[in-house]
Amino acid sequence: TEAIGLYNLGQSCCLNSLLQVFLMNIHFTGILRRITVPSSPAQRRNNVPYQMLLLLEKMQCGKCKAVGPTDLACCLSEHRVQLFVQHDAAQLFLTLWNLLKKQMKKPELVEELSDLYTICIQEHLACQNCSSETKSNSIMLTLPLPVLDASSHRLKTLKDCLQYFFHPEELTGQNMCFCQHCGRKTTFLQ
Repeated sequence: TEAIGLYNLGQSCCLNSLLQVFLMNIHFTGILRRITVPSSPAQRRNNVPYQMLLLLEKMQCGKCKAVGPTDLACCLSEHRVQLFVQHDAAQLFLTLWNLLKKQMKKPELVEELSDLYTICIQEHLACQNCSSETKSNSIMLTLPLPVLDASSHRLKTLKDCLQYFFHPEELTGQNMCFCQHCGRKTTFLQ
């Protein structure tokens, strides 16, 4: 079958893009299909996971080229997500993420959702004076990928952005770190 799109409600193109990314992920939709359906009509109307599930079903069963995310948009507005305004994609993703996790009643589904979207990063810092290294782990939901390099040249592809993000950076001047072995601030490679 052909992919079904979403109608744009006002300035909801960012919301539509995020919804399509979520709903095109078969692991995510598998989690959605196992949610506990709220018992009352009012609870169903205001439950983000349930409204996303209904939208997914409309997109998969529809005979149209596009469906309207109106019910989900109304549900989001009940949770203080403004409609008809431009949203930052990363901020809107985190808002949807938090609403999904908060409203899913089964802890195992929340854990599966976290496993699906959590990015584990290990940061290495190496003193350029004595070569001592420290490592730290962190968890992220999004990668703050740069679109410009240090010389303000545009990074053209996703691959370029990822390579630049993970490229080692020398920390000098005000960015120097304190080295326990040297007993002073030194240049580090991050």
